[in-house]
Amino acid sequence: MCTKLPAPRATCVLEVNAIQTIVCILTLHGANASFSTPSGRRLKGEIVAERNPRIQPDLIDTLFLRASFRVGRTSITQLSDGVVVAPRRNWFNSIEPSEWMPALGLSDPDTPFPVNFGGFLVQNGESTTLFDCGVGPQAEEFFPGIREGGHFLSRLDESGVEPGDIDRVVISHLHIDHCGHLVARGGDLTFPRAEVWVHEREIAYWNSEAAASNIQPGEIRRYLDAVTAAGLLRPYRDEFELTTGIRLVPASGHTPGHTAMLVESEGECALLLGDAVHHWLHFEHPTWLQSYDVEPPVSVATRTSLFDRAVASDAIVTAVHMPILTLGRLTSVADSFKYHAL
Repeated sequence: MCTKLPAPRATCVLEVNAIQTIVCILTLHGANASFSTPSGRRLKGEIVAERNPRIQPDLIDTLFLRASFRVGRTSITQLSDGVVVAPRRNWFNSIEPSEWMPALGLSDPDTPFPVNFGGFLVQNGESTTLFDCGVGPQAEEFFPGIREGGHFLSRLDESGVEPGDIDRVVISHLHIDHCGHLVARGGDLTFPRAEVWVHEREIAYWNSEAAASNIQPGEIRRYLDAVTAAGLLRPYRDEFELTTGIRLVPASGHTPGHTAMLVESEGECALLLGDAVHHWLHFEHPTWLQSYDVEPPVSVATRTSLFDRAVASDAIVTAVHMPILTLGRLTSVADSFKYHAL
């Protein structure tokens, strides 16, 4: 169980490595995070990391591809598989721009947002787990204009991990941008010995006609077939402890078998939310859904349940599509929640 902790204090160190990837190493001790960029060192890319999740950047000029933080003894590293910058009205589906723009300090509903793709590397000293694995080698085909797309394995290598080191891959849901690196271009499994954990309802959905109008159903079935043929597919149904300090939490709504991951160590915890949220504003407005949710009413109930759990355990919350590294905590306010950026 997680216990209440003092407000977190974070130290962030940024460096530029040999391939010009900015790496942010974040160690949580228990009050405010400070982020700074090495003086005069900028990438040619057109992407900016949100240092404060409440500020929508105007100038897109700095690219964060990998960042780590700790929960107790467990290291959690967010790995990018590319970033797309585009307007995101669909994150606030059926919500008038006059309702959501003021909270972001925007006057134009088509202001571009930086959207990260990728996954999380979770290392607890006993095993190595991936929570999602990015868009895959076809990143440019699926998302034209994506920056650094398809380089998830490079980010993994920079973390000192090879594909053969991965013990298990947990897929939050089977949208292509979360499972794309399961299978390499040639058809071989990218992570040759890793168990692949997917909720049984998710598997059933993508193997049914109901998924025909969703995103790349043919590719998804090809991935499932390859993992199944290798004897590595691991369906599950209920919440359970996958390995020491890692729990899989069914969180349906975005898709029927969508899953969150709870990481616990030494009384601290983090809740990795998959696509239950795409932006910090969703924490404070659980009914503001994005357009891809398959079961919208279920999504609202799931968000509320997850956020209640985060409040009760004082968990760090984050999600893969948020700019690296976006961390926060939640408190209850009236009939909703308040997001506190770290």
